[in-house]
Amino acid sequence: MRLYSSVRVLAFLAAAALFAPGAVAQDKGAEAKYKFKKGETLKFDVTSFLEVDQTGTHESFLTNGNPRPMAWTVNGSFENKVIDVAEDGTATLERHVKSVDSSGHVETAAGLEKFKIAWSKEKDKTAPDEAKYTSLMERFAVNMIANPVKYMVYSDGQLGDMADAFMKNLVMRRGMMTWPVRGSEVTWPSIEVIAVPMLHDKIKIEFKNQVTGDAGRSGFKVRQINAPATLKESASAGFHQFELKYTVSGGAKAEFDLTNGRLYKLEIDLKIGFSGEAPVGDGKGAIKGTATYKETQVYKD
Repeated sequence: MRLYSSVRVLAFLAAAALFAPGAVAQDKGAEAKYKFKKGETLKFDVTSFLEVDQTGTHESFLTNGNPRPMAWTVNGSFENKVIDVAEDGTATLERHVKSVDSSGHVETAAGLEKFKIAWSKEKDKTAPDEAKYTSLMERFAVNMIANPVKYMVYSDGQLGDMADAFMKNLVMRRGMMTWPVRGSEVTWPSIEVIAVPMLHDKIKIEFKNQVTGDAGRSGFKVRQINAPATLKESASAGFHQFELKYTVSGGAKAEFDLTNGRLYKLEIDLKIGFSGEAPVGDGKGAIKGTATYKETQVYKD
């Protein structure tokens, strides 16, 4: 078995950053609720980094003997156009890439593949031609540019169904700035479903959201939310026959704009660990590693 990633598997890693709750006052009269307006465009700047480290894995299970088979940076600016808003506040939006810079490396059976693509709507005008790119990772970025994503968001920040269910995964939602809120409630759980890079196994991550208080910004007020993450459950996707254990650490830190009814900032820092053993010759060899994902999204006026 070779533990290497496809573009789709690489894209399904999601997460957020762990911050201890603080004793900050909350405005009891203010409720957190998304207030989308038809015709408006919400802009967000994004930085993100994904890395897989398989140090400690038996060489028989490493692709070309590389214990660090993947590192991927994606930075960019995104525009979310509000197409329609229902009476109950549910909105239909469409994400567009304004600029993106995607680079890194991934170990494949054919060898180490380095990739890089940088594009700006203002400078380059038209979307790149996918036929000119052979790297799967570069073509992934081209598809982000060429294909705007239409999605539905409820007034509490929960996502509705999408034509492509994979787009609901957190990493795939770069620039689609939502995080669940609960009016004036101070604690609530939320769930994200992801697939582990290389292994393809599906896991559910539970975020324990806790309001730590309200704070003033320049001309508006934000509600601060900390959301430590834990493993909810895991299930084999059928791509390997090994018994693996998973761990999840990290969480999310969000700032919800109470004045304008939108997410102002989201910071992500997640680690997913996996471990197990598999037959090697007359014995067994270790399979272990950590996938790390970091991301920051910030509203841009």
